Amino acid sequence: MLYTTDAQTGVRFEEVNIWMQWGGEVPRFIAVDIGYPSWAEWHLRGSHLTPTDNGRPLADYGDGLIDWSPPLPEGARSGNAPDFLRSIREELKPFVDQAFPTLPEADGYYGNSFGALFGAYVLLNRPDTFRTYILGSPALAWDEGVLLKQAEDLATSDESVSARVFMGVGSLEPEHYHANVERFGRALARVKGVSLETRVFDGDSHGTAFAASYAHGVRWAFGKP
Repeated sequence: MLYTTDAQTGVRFEEVNIWMQWGGEVPRFIAVDIGYPSWAEWHLRGSHLTPTDNGRPLADYGDGLIDWSPPLPEGARSGNAPDFLRSIREELKPFVDQAFPTLPEADGYYGNSFGALFGAYVLLNRPDTFRTYILGSPALAWDEGVLLKQAEDLATSDESVSARVFMGVGSLEPEHYHANVERFGRALARVKGVSLETRVFDGDSHGTAFAASYAHGVRWAFGKP
């Protein structure tokens, strides 16, 4: 099983899955893409995938590139990852497990940017939700690095986390992505039970690295050893 977020933006990988499976690179697996109605995609994404309310209304985001029509709900805020995770754990996953021949102990997650921020939140707070986490260019600068600090606190505790983590970032991405991936990786490497793989994709930007993170992450997570 592989759960992915951001299905509504066209970041979908059915053909990649088919070709890797056809070529024997990975076994067959069920992919569940989570998305939104097109009219709601940006503000719901900014709400559901962020772990904290950073004090800015969602309408501040988009750099003029996002058409907020219809208008955002009044007072729409970020920081609803806890509720989004609860719906995945209590509604979506039980439904999928009942409807399909799944292996819950082999569940994986892929997310990019805000989606990877959400994956990092799940890893740190409810790590048993998935066995493997593929995090593409995680937006770990969110809210002054709140998850970076949480990861470092976890690293100094005696807690053990049973999880496999793949992180990817493009060489052309802004420096803060690289610095934060390195910082997050250093913390995770000190957490008992975590298996970590980090890769930098040469020549890729934030607009292209997501594809490399997905393909290499899926092969690392599900492929032949």
